[in-house]
Amino acid sequence: EMEDLALELVANKVTPLVSHPGRVVVTNARVYFQPFNVVSSSPLQTFQLDRVISVMLREFNLDPIGLEMFFSERESVYFTFKSEAQRTKFHQVLLQQPGLCLQRMKTQARWTRDWVRRKVSNFDYLMFLNRMADRSFNDLTQYPVFPWVIKDFTSPELDLRSPATFRDLSKPVGALNPKRLELYKKRYKEMLEVMEELEEDNPMRTPPFLYGCHYSTPGYVVFYLLRAPRAKSTKAILGVPSEACPVVVDADIEQS
Repeated sequence: EMEDLALELVANKVTPLVSHPGRVVVTNARVYFQPFNVVSSSPLQTFQLDRVISVMLREFNLDPIGLEMFFSERESVYFTFKSEAQRTKFHQVLLQQPGLCLQRMKTQARWTRDWVRRKVSNFDYLMFLNRMADRSFNDLTQYPVFPWVIKDFTSPELDLRSPATFRDLSKPVGALNPKRLELYKKRYKEMLEVMEELEEDNPMRTPPFLYGCHYSTPGYVVFYLLRAPRAKSTKAILGVPSEACPVVVDADIEQS
């Protein structure tokens, strides 16, 4: 079957831990990606347009250069481009191809209404919110996140009707431990005093803050991914011996 070439660009295929530079090609029936790395296990990757159910624009490292093509709710391919203009061109050309038949996607209001009426599960609704927030399983810097609501990690069975099972949702996670919260407040006060003593143009003049790190970073994500049964490739890339993994990560959830 003959295919018509529509567009060819240099791009990166983003996967967890690795961004693969290469060349992406759009035809009337397929998207092809050829990595520049000649030792790749897949020298030419093919994606059928008739399998694509949705296309979403993404921000990658805070730049509007990403695009993700979904083949199902949990299978996708993620590309980044040199500029927003190139991403826009790829997106426009892709949508013009006759082989592309996107599904009609539910609006956010419809998702929320269906969730309130219990027509969709908590998991599916949270995954929708993650997708809308530019989060992707392909990007460790913006990996999907879920709210932490449980505080009982010792009972053999969880009683979801007991308030004692759930953490105090009126406070952020960093404020749940009173001793740690007092340390944060003390540091905040000290930083405020130092800032007030410095001149406004002093580069060391940093606004005070309570929490010095984000709730989700690539390091945190990898730490928990090592627990997953399918984390063999992640362990290999990080150089973690398989026999060492139980010692490194198989602590209980409460300690983690």
